[in-house]
Amino acid sequence: MTKTTKILLVDDHEIVRLGLKGLLEQEGQYEVVGLAENGKQAVEIYKELRPDLTLMDIRMPIKNGIEACRAIRDIDTNAKVLMLTSHTDEEAMYSSILAGAVGYVKKKIGFDELVRSINQALSGVHILDYDGTQKLIQRMQLESKQKELTDQEHEILNLIGEGMTNREIGEVLCLSEKTVRNYVSNVFSKLNFSNRSQAAVYAVRKNMFDEI
Repeated sequence: MTKTTKILLVDDHEIVRLGLKGLLEQEGQYEVVGLAENGKQAVEIYKELRPDLTLMDIRMPIKNGIEACRAIRDIDTNAKVLMLTSHTDEEAMYSSILAGAVGYVKKKIGFDELVRSINQALSGVHILDYDGTQKLIQRMQLESKQKELTDQEHEILNLIGEGMTNREIGEVLCLSEKTVRNYVSNVFSKLNFSNRSQAAVYAVRKNMFDEI
């Protein structure tokens, strides 16, 4: 008798959970052993059932998918978690991969493609679409460049993200405006920014990512 693959489904919408359960179990090769409506439940169920794959929504109440993925991977470093997302969210995708997910799939894909993604994830293949891969590569390159920043430059970048002018930054850090201007120029050069708006947007998004 062929061994079925045990799957834990996690989504805060009941219709999605039950719909996916029905479709997957019709395939014959999958057994949905658990259903969870938030990340907290998912972690508790994973501890008890140890499924072969956890298919989990990224955005949920109580504990989101990224936090739950990280917790599941803390329990079992071999755990395979495939994230579900309704739309392309660069921060969420990047955070998912850092949390240990084998990849992500968009909810708008066809069922056959979902089955292929599940089987690839089970075999250890990372699941990323082309756009997501390119954004992930760009993000990793930028993160690598960011490591070249000094502590002072990091602080100045964060203050730019808060909307401060060079003069205001100088007052906060007890530096002359000219010195701040030189630091800002160095930050722009290292991160390939052409203007202050790019730096501000990056700083805000980075801080949002750090809080996930």
